[in-house]
Amino acid sequence: VADGCSILGMQLRREPIGFLKVNVNRATDLVNVDNIGLSDPFVRVTLGTHMHETKVIDNNLNPVWNASFSWDIYNLDQVVKFTVLDKDMFGEEKMGVAELHVQQLAQKSGSHLKKLTLADTSSGELEVEVQYMQATDTDAKEATEKFAHEQRVELAQRSAGDIAGIVVGLKSSLAAVVEDYRDTVTKMKAFSAECDSLRGLLVSMESNAGSAVEDGRRVEERFETLRSEQMVPMLAQIKARPLSEVMEQVQKAVRESILEIAHSTEKVVGEFINREEGAAVGQESEASKSKKRRAEVSRSRLEAEASPRAMEQTREADELA
Repeated sequence: VADGCSILGMQLRREPIGFLKVNVNRATDLVNVDNIGLSDPFVRVTLGTHMHETKVIDNNLNPVWNASFSWDIYNLDQVVKFTVLDKDMFGEEKMGVAELHVQQLAQKSGSHLKKLTLADTSSGELEVEVQYMQATDTDAKEATEKFAHEQRVELAQRSAGDIAGIVVGLKSSLAAVVEDYRDTVTKMKAFSAECDSLRGLLVSMESNAGSAVEDGRRVEERFETLRSEQMVPMLAQIKARPLSEVMEQVQKAVRESILEIAHSTEKVVGEFINREEGAAVGQESEASKSKKRRAEVSRSRLEAEASPRAMEQTREADELA
């Protein structure tokens, strides 16, 4: 195993031979693998079965991470692998890889800055800072405690982030559920109102149907009464009388009707003629009165004109005398 050995299925931990710390600083000139906008890169660092990841930098081909990771080293024949990936809604897409061999790192003490050219891509460079420390008894204990502390801190940070994400998701889901509940309540109220309206309509229809049935029953009773009290006796009388007598009675009724119509017509015509003659006489009398008034006006006018002339003639005769 990477950090111990297995005996009869039991893990027996042994002391590490060294400690490796890696800081992923930045990347430059990455290839854009997004169809829309720029890539959202992050780095996955693996050593054996252990894996760490940086955060995702959105829409950037020259991202800066400054993320630190550390491991206990039990075997120098291991490789630290750096994989630069693009994060999007459809998954991940590789943007380049780089490697460092622990055996080579263990040959130098102290911290070293390395610029790694990315493989499996056309361009891109990854800048990392690495430090390998040999393990003494004291160093091993301190490094083990430090590593355990860092792992606990990282686990706590990841757990806090996961819990925060879960809380946000629950809040969003709860808000959606509340909104759906409110919408359902509104729809149920509307449905209840429609049901009440339909119930009132059914009651009205039942009442109207009852009234219609009662009216039909009354009409039927009235018809039966007329049939039994009038039509049946009339039919009996008609059947009992000879046909000649019936025809004679019909002819008599027709004659009486014709005479009554002729009398009414004659009366209406006479009234019309009287009205016309009265109107003519009135018009003639009015014309005579108008003519007499015009004659009187003319005579008065002549007398008025003649009086001054006669007076003038008399005056002239007196002067001559």
